[in-house]
Amino acid sequence: MGYQPIENYGIIGDLHTVALVGMDGTIDFLRLPHFDSPSVFAALLDHRKGGRFQLAPVFGEARQKQLYLPDSNILLTRFLSEEGVAEISDFMPVEEAGHAHNLVRRAKTVRGEVRFRMVCEPRFDYARASHRIEQKEGTFSMCSFWYVECLSRAGDIEKARFFFEKVLGYANHLDLYAEELGPCGEHLGNFPQAFTHLALISAAYDLNRRLSAAGQEA
Repeated sequence: MGYQPIENYGIIGDLHTVALVGMDGTIDFLRLPHFDSPSVFAALLDHRKGGRFQLAPVFGEARQKQLYLPDSNILLTRFLSEEGVAEISDFMPVEEAGHAHNLVRRAKTVRGEVRFRMVCEPRFDYARASHRIEQKEGTFSMCSFWYVECLSRAGDIEKARFFFEKVLGYANHLDLYAEELGPCGEHLGNFPQAFTHLALISAAYDLNRRLSAAGQEA
C-alpha cells in the first residue's frame, strides 16, 4: 500500500497513548497500553510488515477529508463519491478508573448504499511477537431474530428475509434452537430456549405481514 504523507494522518488518544488514522481509514500506528509500549500497528514505519487496521468504504473513486467533532478528540474521516457518502468515526475513551485503553471505530453510511471493507492485521512488538485469535463465546440466537425484526420494521424487507432464512438454517433436526450458536454452528447454553423461539415467532409474524402488504401493493 506504500506510505502516506504524515500530513494525511489525524491523531486520537486516551492520555496514555495515541493512534494515527490515515485519510484512507487506516490506523498505521498504535502502541498499547502506553506510548512507549511495543507496537500493535506500525505500518507507518514498515508498510509491509508493520501491521495496520483498515476500515473504509468500497468506492471506485472518492475524495477524503478529516475533521474533529467540536470540543472533542473524536476524529471523522469522510469519503465522498458519486456512489455515496461514508464516514468513519474513531476515538479512544478516556477511562478515569482502570484505564481500559479501548479503540472505538464506527462505520456509517451517510448517503447511498455503501459496502465497507475491514482489514485488521496486528503485528505485535514491531512484528517480532506471534499472535492468534480465539473465539470462545457464541452468538445469542434471540438477538439474531431481533435483528431480523428490526430490519423488517425498518422497511428493509429483502435483507430481513435473507437473514431470517439464514438463521433458520441453524435449527437442529427438530427445528429447535438453543440459547446460543457457537463459532461452528453448534448449539450452546439452554436448549431449547423459550425466549429464542418467542423472538422467532415475533420476527416471522412481522416479516410475513410486511411481505403480504408488499405483495398486495404490487
